[in-house]
Amino acid sequence: MRRSIKDHPVVVLTGARQTGKSTLLGHEPPFKKWLHKNLDDLDLMEQAEEEPSSLWSAAKNIVIDEV
Repeated sequence: MRRSIKDHPVVVLTGARQTGKSTLLGHEPPFKKWLHKNLDDLDLMEQAEEEPSSLWSAAKNIVIDEV
């Protein structure tokens, strides 16, 4: 996956529920240093619907969880 981010501006990590995808991205370099947003947060989900670019305006790299 680390090689993919060098060539692609967006990478999607999919898999079965409860298999450690979020944990992996929270602990694995370089992703652990990225801004993390979780759309399970209803306020954040509303923000994503109304003004999506505001989610990443403060960061170059972002992980959006529970899309």
